[in-house]
Amino acid sequence: AGADRFVRVWDVAKRTEVKAFGPLPTAAKAVAVSRDGTTLAAVGGKHLKLWSLADGKELPVPDLPADGTSVSFNPDRTRLVVGLSDGTAVVLDATTGEVLQFAPHGGPVVGVAWSPNAA
Repeated sequence: AGADRFVRVWDVAKRTEVKAFGPLPTAAKAVAVSRDGTTLAAVGGKHLKLWSLADGKELPVPDLPADGTSVSFNPDRTRLVVGLSDGTAVVLDATTGEVLQFAPHGGPVVGVAWSPNAA
């Protein structure tokens, strides 16, 4: 992901770009790929974007309540956790963007991750 507001997928062996996703409204701060390799997520500003890696289609999700700083899929790709600059981490439904849970912190949440065996 770069300041040009695009997220690019590369073939590392060939050193060639495979596909570009975007543009996002602002530069992407964090990206994640689902464990099964089907979905790409990116956060930039208050925007969370999800794309199908197979066909490049954007999956609709609502904007975030604060600037996103980090993002991670749970192992079965049904949920995302997003760290926010306002000191909150939110768990979202990956298909609707609905907030399922939130956790306040003492400052900006700069990193998030799921346990590999989390449901």
